[in-house]
Amino acid sequence: MAQERLLRGASERGSSGPEPIYFALRPEPSAADAAWRRAWAQRAKHGLSGWPVARPRLHVSLQGLCDGADASDELLERTRRAMTLLYDQAAADPEPVEPVQWMVREIHLVRSVFGTGRRIALGRWNLGWPQ
Repeated sequence: MAQERLLRGASERGSSGPEPIYFALRPEPSAADAAWRRAWAQRAKHGLSGWPVARPRLHVSLQGLCDGADASDELLERTRRAMTLLYDQAAADPEPVEPVQWMVREIHLVRSVFGTGRRIALGRWNLGWPQ
């Protein structure tokens, strides 16, 4: 069964950690550009050296289906409400940025491959909104 293959344990896939499966929203190109500009502004403001998340990888996580590891309710809730713009070795306190808005036209099912930064598309559904 396809679903069974998707939910196998990490050790069966050859990974050394959890591989969450979750629903995500991906911004349309203009919203991705706006988010990327905000990421660069935050990078400069805080003196960070990390690179912003590539536009094609930007997403908002909606709901995890299979975590593969214990996580606090607080961490899961923050993950559902945020779009990560940049990763860096330096610490910076989380802060709100100007919202990025777009019309959601489809929803994605994604698996995150532990430790690689890779995301595997498992499914995509059009919500019926006109382009």
